[in-house]
Amino acid sequence: MRIRTKRQLFVTTVLMVALCVAFSATAFAKVDKRKKVHSIYWKAKLKTDVSFQDDYEEIELEKGDEVLVVSRPNTGTPCLCEVDGTRFRIAYKSLEFITDACTIGDGDYSVAVKEDFVNERYHLTSKTNYLIWTSLDKQRVNVFKGSGKGGDWELIRVIKCSSGMATHPTRVHFNMEVDFKERVYRYSSSVINTVTEYYVEFSGSGFHKWVGGGYSKNIGKHPASHSCIRLPTSDAIWMFNTIPLHTRVVNY
Repeated sequence: MRIRTKRQLFVTTVLMVALCVAFSATAFAKVDKRKKVHSIYWKAKLKTDVSFQDDYEEIELEKGDEVLVVSRPNTGTPCLCEVDGTRFRIAYKSLEFITDACTIGDGDYSVAVKEDFVNERYHLTSKTNYLIWTSLDKQRVNVFKGSGKGGDWELIRVIKCSSGMATHPTRVHFNMEVDFKERVYRYSSSVINTVTEYYVEFSGSGFHKWVGGGYSKNIGKHPASHSCIRLPTSDAIWMFNTIPLHTRVVNY
């Protein structure tokens, strides 16, 4: 009887250890899938002196001090900034944007994180069987395929890109769609006059082949455009031929 009891204790112990290992692995996978995803951060300088009160003291910043902008809305809304771990809001007009603070040097998000972002975190839908999420922080265009109803998106292609630079940022928005496509598209504004190829438009901007020089220096590394999203030639052609009109586009 004692032998049987010892065997039972041994089996029970082994099972408990196995369950603990399995639980730890599941918990780790869940943490990995829920990894923090954020949009692009910017480095900026103050145009004026700024003072504000936090929980402990009054903080004073001087004109020319550098801050990290962690949320950059439209020009009429204050930006959320950070200095030494303290966050505060500053009027958009009080900031001079210098450059990006992309974290692509830390590597891209995993497939699990990306699919969790579109399926579980935001449950994104689309009018077509495709969904596009441009990760501005990682300078990657992530293309998903699914039913369009949300919850079943599968990542099918990751494209290195270069989005809008500090002075002409790509708009952060969750509810845009592809309005038209042009094989050759001439774009003209107060700041740029150019001809783009394989242009896939969304909300005034677009994905396209970069026809200028030196693109390899920034594609997949840093924002450098005038708000559009530049792509390598082969990827621009694929997107032009594959993505249908009314496909949902998310820039975040």
